[in-house]
Amino acid sequence: MQFLTRCCALGILGVAPLIIALACLAAAQDKQNTKPDSQPASQAANATENVLGLPAKAMESKGTLLIAGGGKTPAEVYDEFVRLAGGEKAKIVHIPSAHDYAGMENIRRRFYGWLNYQVAKFQFLHTDSRETADSDDFVKPLLEATGVWFSGGDQSRLTKRYAGTKVEAAVHKILERGGVVGGISAGAAVQSRVMLRSGVTEPTLGDGLGLASKAVIDTHFTERSRHTRLLRAIDDRPGFIGLGLDEGAALVVQGNRVRAIGRSNVTVCVTPPEGDPVLVHRLKAGEEADLVQIVAPKIAPTNTAALERRER
Repeated sequence: MQFLTRCCALGILGVAPLIIALACLAAAQDKQNTKPDSQPASQAANATENVLGLPAKAMESKGTLLIAGGGKTPAEVYDEFVRLAGGEKAKIVHIPSAHDYAGMENIRRRFYGWLNYQVAKFQFLHTDSRETADSDDFVKPLLEATGVWFSGGDQSRLTKRYAGTKVEAAVHKILERGGVVGGISAGAAVQSRVMLRSGVTEPTLGDGLGLASKAVIDTHFTERSRHTRLLRAIDDRPGFIGLGLDEGAALVVQGNRVRAIGRSNVTVCVTPPEGDPVLVHRLKAGEEADLVQIVAPKIAPTNTAALERRER
């Protein structure tokens, strides 16, 4: 009951707080009676310097992740992605491979709205062949891109084509040189190293693109009642952050700072390194948080994530 009490004490706002609390309890009851070994103090300190496990160079260059929860998404989310990519100077690559659109003509028809942005360069990039994805010619557009966007569908289609190829390496380089990597639904889930593939309450996991090696990302979070699934995915991974994005919500990640935008909420779940119960926080659109403060060992359970309400 300590776990349930601590989750409720956070004063979670928004939809279904009891469901989240019960999910916390269910995940906690599945744990072994023994706690995992604590991390050495030096290792824990290093973890807090790069909470989500972003590429080290991305921390220096202020490269940005933009992860969106799916469903009907406000234009401001896409506008923010384009702004972060450089606005009129942006060079954007859109990867639609999470879904089978049966040809480039259908891809252009489906995503015609992107063509309305006044940017320096925009193009679609798609292949069904890993051999092609690992070729120098195919990745050329990514080498000069300031932003890459992964659209929704099935995240396993993305990893089947691109994980471990030159495409994955080039996407990492975009982030490392200060660009932005964005995606919605499957295009968001694929950005973590530990990737949620499927599952209702029991997660099925795979390997994502590894842009956030210490996070697990879940989408359509409240709408599909995925609280238990996410909590179980991070439950035996001390120091991991679970990010649950409701439909219409997006999270902008720059280093250890996160900012919620869109029309709904983002849930942040933290597994403390010492194996204590998971902490659950809620960010509403317009709120920001410092992840270092969230994972601080002695944060009071009633401190809801050091949130800052910002007028935008």
